Amino acid sequence: MTYSKGSPLNGADGRESYADYMARRLKEEYPLDLFNNKAQKHEEAEARMNHRSPPLNTLQQLMIITAEECGELTQMCSKTVRKFNTIEEANSKVQNALTNRKKLVEEAGDVLCMIELLAEHGMVDWNELEDRVQVKRNKLEKWSNLINET
Repeated sequence: MTYSKGSPLNGADGRESYADYMARRLKEEYPLDLFNNKAQKHEEAEARMNHRSPPLNTLQQLMIITAEECGELTQMCSKTVRKFNTIEEANSKVQNALTNRKKLVEEAGDVLCMIELLAEHGMVDWNELEDRVQVKRNKLEKWSNLINET
């Protein structure tokens, strides 16, 4: 079969589907090499997307989703620091600050949800978490001005 250049369609005219086109292009552009097998990585990702690999178990879901949500909160914290210089600016009523705050609340809420799910599945205990919160607050009181300012 000959392949046309341009935008392949998945039609009755015998042309390859877009997914097949992209897979073929990846294999052409990234042939197998010993150090960076992008074609194989693409096939593995494609297999996961097509549900050919076994589904994640509960532990895997808890850990992966919690890590992803923590990463999203980390990213939002970083963006907040880049956009604003003070707490007052970040808490102001200007649209930029309100939008930022909404996104920060969403990400913090997602992390809190995952912590609740960790507790529901017995991975952490609320009493242990409360003890750990006190340990961290004590450290922050000594090494930071966050506790003394409130």
